[in-house]
Amino acid sequence: MTITPKTFDKVIEGGLFFIIFFTPFAFGSTQVWAYTLIELVVIFLIATWLIKLNLKNRNKESKKHEVHPAILIPISLFIFLILFQMLPLPPQFIKHLSPNTYKLYEQTLPNWPALKDASLENQGSGFNHNWKSISIHRHATKTELFKILAYIGVFFLIIYNPTNKNQIRRLILAIILVGCFEAFYGLLEYLSGHQHIFFFKKKYYTDSVTGTYINRNHFAGYLEMVIPIAFGLLIYQSNIHRFYSTGSWRHRLSGIESYLSKNGILIFGAIIMILALVFSQSRMGIISLLSSMGFMGFMLLISSKRRRKRIVIFILILALISIFFLTWIGLNPVFERFTFIPQELESESSRPIVWKDTINLIKDFPISGTGLGTYIHIFPRYKTISTRILYDHAHNDYLEFFSEVGIVGVFIMLAGFGLFIIRIFRRWKERRDPYVKGLTLGGLTGVIAILIHSITDFNLHIPANALLLAIILGLTFNVVNLKRIRKDHA
Repeated sequence: MTITPKTFDKVIEGGLFFIIFFTPFAFGSTQVWAYTLIELVVIFLIATWLIKLNLKNRNKESKKHEVHPAILIPISLFIFLILFQMLPLPPQFIKHLSPNTYKLYEQTLPNWPALKDASLENQGSGFNHNWKSISIHRHATKTELFKILAYIGVFFLIIYNPTNKNQIRRLILAIILVGCFEAFYGLLEYLSGHQHIFFFKKKYYTDSVTGTYINRNHFAGYLEMVIPIAFGLLIYQSNIHRFYSTGSWRHRLSGIESYLSKNGILIFGAIIMILALVFSQSRMGIISLLSSMGFMGFMLLISSKRRRKRIVIFILILALISIFFLTWIGLNPVFERFTFIPQELESESSRPIVWKDTINLIKDFPISGTGLGTYIHIFPRYKTISTRILYDHAHNDYLEFFSEVGIVGVFIMLAGFGLFIIRIFRRWKERRDPYVKGLTLGGLTGVIAILIHSITDFNLHIPANALLLAIILGLTFNVVNLKRIRKDHA
């Protein structure tokens, strides 16, 4: 049996399918066994990819892959920063770079630094013993770095392997299928009152839809990225479908009926996901979805002047159907959740107080942070809340990220991510193909939704959601740069 590059393509595609299906089903992959398995799978897939490239080179079939600096440079710089955080450094160097890290070591390590810099050169083992890292907990930083490398690995696997429309479409349909299962299963458990996650009885959020997730907010974060992808496919279908603009109202109605019948399953799936997200009772999830859908509607209206009528009709149909089902099931629990906001803001353990304490933490470690993944270890020193609650996250991904990597890491991430999104957006404006326009907009909208939600939660610290974001970013980049499926037309 001859092994060809196509064989490796199938292995890589199968591995990506495994990641898409496994990560949310394993309770969001927050447990060590789950994300360790994913890291091993990613390593295997990258090794497979490298073997495939080597085989192509031997057969002289390889095409030049150029990694754009806007992608490669920020990623490389960020990895270098995290490695630098883990690097043992002389006490005096730490004192100048991060005085509060130096003070922390002085307060927590007996007799540190016992040896003066002048004598360190002559002390063999003492030389390494007194050197410490910028990261206050190297193991936690190493664990987070492995996760980040897995996300980056999946991102590059997506960019360089699904290179045609069919491969991309299969991955997109897999994402939508998982989203629909999560939504349908979650609604089934919620409406039946059974409230289990597979064979395990739920202990938390028993009054909400959570699918296979423990936390309703993380479940909502997953769906708010998937729903726009489904909308992107529906937009593509509406652009290629023939709607009658002339004739009697019955003639025009038949065009709408034909579209609904051909896309009924996809429309049903989108509605199920919307219902599940709403009844997750995740307030920021609902706000993020509405905000991102507003962005999508606005972009459609300004980019498709000739199709405004069908866009409005499309949005109205989905809105009316969704409102009908929401009203039928009952929205009272959802409305009640929003009424609790003033009371929660006045609470002693409210998120704004946690954010204020986190800002104080940032002020003490502004340049290089405390180390990736160290928030849980350093925050107790800054917590002003008297209740005995362990805060492993800041409930704001941006503040937590700032506290861990400092202004240097924030600048690298903002510059890299910003340039990447701007590049996709500019390319999207240039394209005219309905497939590219619809799915690229769906991907961008999903990214915006999770970025909005991350203001009040820690979705990006949930491996299943972070991996889905990496996959969507890679697919969006692929779609917007897809070779012309047919001649782009104005």
